[in-house]
Amino acid sequence: MKKILVYFIFSLVIVSISGFLFAPQEKAYDESWKQVEAYVKKGLPKSALKIVDEVYQSAKAEGNETQALKALIYRVSLQSRFEEDHLVKAIWIFEKELASSVSPEKQILHSLLAEMYQWYLNENRWQINDRSTLTGIDNKDIHTWDAAKLNRIITNHYLSSLEQKDKTQSVVLDNFNAILQNTDKGGFILWPTLFDLIGNRALNYFSTDDAGLAALSTYTSLNDPVFFLSAPEFVKQ
Repeated sequence: MKKILVYFIFSLVIVSISGFLFAPQEKAYDESWKQVEAYVKKGLPKSALKIVDEVYQSAKAEGNETQALKALIYRVSLQSRFEEDHLVKAIWIFEKELASSVSPEKQILHSLLAEMYQWYLNENRWQINDRSTLTGIDNKDIHTWDAAKLNRIITNHYLSSLEQKDKTQSVVLDNFNAILQNTDKGGFILWPTLFDLIGNRALNYFSTDDAGLAALSTYTSLNDPVFFLSAPEFVKQ
C-alpha cells in the first residue's frame, strides 16, 4: 500500500521522510496557504515563512492542533531552503514542540521525530559509523552521537508514539485531512485509525537491522560479564 507522506523541501528537492503529507486545508486557512504556495512558486521562502508563522500562531491560539502541526512542518520545509544544518534544527524545533503537545498530536510528533532521526542517521551514516561506540558522546550535541545512541532515541520515540493507545485508536484518519493526502484514503480500510498508522510506522522500523543497535547503548562497558559467557548462555542473552 502506498505510504502517506509528509515532505520537507531540501535545496529545492522534495524529500519524503515520514508517513504524513500536506493536502486539503480547512477553509478558514485556505487563503493563507494559497499565499504561502504563491510565495514558494516565486522562490520567496522567507515571505512564505512569515505567513506560515501567522498560521501557526492563529492555530495554536484556536487550539487547532492539526493546522498548527501542518504549519510547523511547513516552517521546517521553508527554513531548509536558506539555513544550514536544517535537519538538525528541524529536529530541535519538533523536540521543543513535543514538550508542550498533547495527545494525539504528541504521538504524531513522536512518530515524526523518530523518522527524522532515522533520516539524519541515513544521511550521515558514513560519518557516524566511524565514531567509537559509547565514547566521546555529548548528550546535547547530535553531531557526536554514535549509531547505538541514535537508534535508542529512535526506538524511544516510536515506542512513545504508541502510548495512550485508547486515544489514538479513537482517532479516525479522516480527522487529519489537513495533513493527509486524498489519494491515500483507500488505505484507510487497512489503517482506519491513527494508532494503526503510527503502529505500522513503528513496525517498519523495528523490522530493520538498525533497531537492534539500540540495545548496545544499554551497556556501560565492554567488560560486562555477558560478553564472556559460554556460547549457549551468550545466545540466550
